[in-house]
Amino acid sequence: MRPILGLMPAAGFATRLGQQPSSKEVLPVAVDGVSQPVCAPLLRAWSKAGIGRAIIILRRGKWDIPDRLGDGSEFGLDLSYLVVEETRSVPETLNRAQRWLDDCDVAIGFPDILLRPNDAWHRLVRFHREGSRDLSFGCFPCDRPGKADMVDLDADGRLLDLVVKDPECSYRWTWSIAIWTPAVSELMRRMVEDRPPPAEREMWVGDVLRAAVDAGLDVRGLRFEDGSFLDVGTPEDLAVARVR
Repeated sequence: MRPILGLMPAAGFATRLGQQPSSKEVLPVAVDGVSQPVCAPLLRAWSKAGIGRAIIILRRGKWDIPDRLGDGSEFGLDLSYLVVEETRSVPETLNRAQRWLDDCDVAIGFPDILLRPNDAWHRLVRFHREGSRDLSFGCFPCDRPGKADMVDLDADGRLLDLVVKDPECSYRWTWSIAIWTPAVSELMRRMVEDRPPPAEREMWVGDVLRAAVDAGLDVRGLRFEDGSFLDVGTPEDLAVARVR
């Protein structure tokens, strides 16, 4: 059984938030009544799910992230940092860690998304390993399709369609977390290095999910009927997270 390595992209500029006193990833929010960096619940959830190592990929200048998070011992895991120059997309950011991905599965977590239930990562790890899948992703109910990747699944959880930030989309699920095998990491590498970016937009992680389906890989979603998510990447949602 391959180990699972957590990957957190943190190389962006957080332009939606405007001027803030720190990097978005370590802005304080209230989780279960406790003030903590917004990415802390993700790190703790990885640790509780048995994911013992993680890499945060950050842009030069965001030194307040390692300064606040340290070696990860506060969160129960071994935390490393990879400093990169400016990238064009999240898949390109993730791909910068490619040399560490050959012999492990990868857990993709976003530092600005707060999730319920608290054991979602634990359940996704079990789902992924029991099914020996190439790519497993967690799905959460969503009533704001204009702000999320909306997905349509069949009865067995296979990905049928993915629509990005379309307020008219009628699907009720969004994906927010994922675990994938070296086969998907290699697919992402080819997408980033061998294909020009789409002319009209940057490449999305959702494009990797769709490409994995097109490549014939086993891609399944786990629905969290009791779940919820909050993306704190906008000022209004950050305000909500600070009073939860």
